[in-house]
Order: sequence, then C-alpha cells, then structure tokens
Amino acid sequence: MSKNILIFNSLQENNKAVFAIFEELKNRDFYFFIASRAAQQCLGPRLNNFLKQILFIILLPFLCLVNFLYLAYYKIQKIQTIICLNINEKIIITPIAKLLKMKVVWTEDADSAVFNNKTLNKFISKAYKIISNQATIITFSNFNKIRLKNLGIKEKNIKAIQPGIKLNKREHQNNLFNELAQNEGKAYKRKFFTVGAVVELKKPQKIENLFQAIKHCLTVIPNMQLIIVGEGKERKNLSWLSKKMELDNITWFVGEQIHLKKWLDGFDVFVAACEDLRLADINILLKAMNAKLPIIGPQNLGLEEIIPEISKKNGCLVEPDNSEMLARQIIKLWRDKNLRAKIGKSSVEGVEKYFIIDRMVEEFEKII
Repeated sequence: MSKNILIFNSLQENNKAVFAIFEELKNRDFYFFIASRAAQQCLGPRLNNFLKQILFIILLPFLCLVNFLYLAYYKIQKIQTIICLNINEKIIITPIAKLLKMKVVWTEDADSAVFNNKTLNKFISKAYKIISNQATIITFSNFNKIRLKNLGIKEKNIKAIQPGIKLNKREHQNNLFNELAQNEGKAYKRKFFTVGAVVELKKPQKIENLFQAIKHCLTVIPNMQLIIVGEGKERKNLSWLSKKMELDNITWFVGEQIHLKKWLDGFDVFVAACEDLRLADINILLKAMNAKLPIIGPQNLGLEEIIPEISKKNGCLVEPDNSEMLARQIIKLWRDKNLRAKIGKSSVEGVEKYFIIDRMVEEFEKII
C-alpha cells in the first residue's frame, strides 16, 4: 500500500540533498506531493529581518485559516504525513496538521533559521519551541541534535539520522574545465600538488582563511595549486582577493559542477571550507572520502562524527580560522605520501561501513 506524503518548502530553496532521500523512498511505495506555489505563498514572508517577522506575526491568524482549508482538502485526499522544511510552515502547518490527525515531520539542517535564533523575534522562537512538541524532528548529525537540545527542544522529539551516499557511482564531467579535471585525475601525470575545496561561495565562508594557508604553504610547496569548485555571489570578490594576495596564478575557480568525481580524483587533499555543515556539505565530504582523499576541516563543526579516527589522530581537524595550523596540516600531508594513502584507505572503509544511502533511507522510512 502506498504512503502519501505532502512536502512544504516555503522558501523554494535548493534542497537537493533532502529531496534525494525522497527520490529513494519512491522505490519503497512512498508517493510525494509538493505543496503548490499558491500554498507556499500563503506561508508568509521570509523571516530574515525584523519587519518581516512582525508582519508574519500580524498575518498569522489569516495564514492559519487559509492553510486549514488547504490541509483539510489534502486530508480528504488521503495524505497521511506532512514534511516541513522551513520555519514558516513548521509554525503554521504543524498545529493544523495535528488537529486534523496528520503526522508531522520536520527536517533541520545546519543552516536552519532556528540556529540563528539571535536574529529571530522572541515570539517566533518561543512558538517554534512550543510547537516542536507536536512534531518529529529529523537532523543529520548528533552535533545538530545537541544544538537543538541546547535551544530547549525535547530530546525525545529529535531523531539524528546518519547521512549516506551511493557508492561507486560513475560520473562524467563535460564542460570547459574538462581537460583540467582529466589531467589532474591522472596521478602519474600530475605536475602539481592540488588542494581542493567544494563550497558555495557566499558569506560567511572560510575561503579567505584557506587563501592565507595556501600563502604559507607556498614557502615550502612550490608546485601547489588550489581548485575551488562552487558558485555564489562572492565569486567575483574572492577572485579579486586571490589576485590581491598574488595567488591568482595558482587558483582556479571552476564554478558549480553537477558531477564531482573527476575533480575529486584530481585533488591530493580536500579542505572543508563551509561555515555550517549542511547535509549537502556532508554528502560532498563523503564523496571526497570515497575518492580516498584526506580531509582537513575545522573543529567543532560536526566533522568529528564523519572523519575516521586515523584522520583525527593525524591532526586533520584544526582550530577554526587558524590559517597557520591549516597550512601545517597541508604541508604534513604533502611531505608524507604514505600517510595520505593510509588516511584515504581508512576514509573509504569508513564510508562503506557507516555512510551508505540505503541505511539512511531505512532510518528515514521508519520515522515517516
């Protein structure tokens, strides 16, 4: 018997990592409906400044009434479960769904508005905490589970799911940078020691800190280059910064890439340069680990749950924004090819043992 699920994504943001789970669940007799654009527009303004938050509070009774009628229709259509991705629908939809005896599931990622609660109106923060008692909250790391608990969310309502990826998926890279990726992917032809990062180029990110680390490394590693995969509004500024720091001749901004395999195969070291460890970032890290890459990243971000013990023991987690420590770890890995291979082997074993997508989907399925 099929299970019908209604998804609310009011911000219309790119949630590829979460929707990939839904795609896998389709093979398990789940059928997903996406709330219509009109319904999404009836969830109020984006809560990214004080005035919009006040407007949201003023409109709340009207928004609840409209969405009651909307959900009542879907109740008749045999919808059993609601999944809410953003804070607007969590506050509006959850009480209505519970009144209609529908199950409610929230997903909370690292960049959720609730984790930036200093910018949220106290009424909205309080409403979120109270209404959370009526939902099951799925997060993708124990790190974020602890963050939710620290905000006052009851632990019994939070389910931390281990992330996972598909293994051995062959991907092709066809664009203007294809030759660069192909040449770097052939270890026996490599002329450069390549440090790579895959990151959305927006504020705040760790790219400037990475530039400073690369600057330090150049005094020891003459044949290094930096490849940054990703797009964003800060790309132009970061390109200018690389030129200002005299790194533009060894730094490549290659834009967003749908398929990452050839790029990862061309890296020698992968640097986690994200500010928050979202599910999408975790997926990229797991792909890098599955490509036998040693990972270097900041402490106290949640990476401790993902990077194998061998990486921790060899100092691959460094103090946030400490460019000298980051540089030392890059140099250490450059000097010791055997250590890189050992960490890479451990990384692959860790992914294959703990981070496969089937296990993740099974846990998600049990909850919804």
